[in-house]
Amino acid sequence: MFSDSKSDKVAYFGVWADGARDRSYLKEALRICTAAVERCIEQDLRACPETQAALNWLAGNGFSSAAAHFRRAFTLPNPMEREAAVSQALTYLTRQASRQSRPDV
Repeated sequence: MFSDSKSDKVAYFGVWADGARDRSYLKEALRICTAAVERCIEQDLRACPETQAALNWLAGNGFSSAAAHFRRAFTLPNPMEREAAVSQALTYLTRQASRQSRPDV
C-alpha cells in the first residue's frame, strides 16, 4: 500500500491526484495505527511489516514526531503501559492529521 516511489503519481491530474493519494495513504496509516492499539498488548509490533510500513510512510510525510512516539511506545515491556503509550501516540497522530487537513484561512 505505502510507496516511497514517485511512480504511483498520475501525471495528467497532477496535484489533485497526488493529494488524493496522500489522503488515502494517511487514512490507511491511521487505520493501521488504530489497530495497533488493540494488537500491541499481545504482539510485538516492532516486527510487524504492515505497522512499520505505515510508520515509515508517516515519518516521511510530515508525521515524523508521531511515528517516533509509536516506535518508543512499542518498546515498553509492560503490556498495559505499552497500550497506554500507543493510545497516546494515536491521539497525538490524530491531532496532527486533523491540523494538517484543515484548509488555511
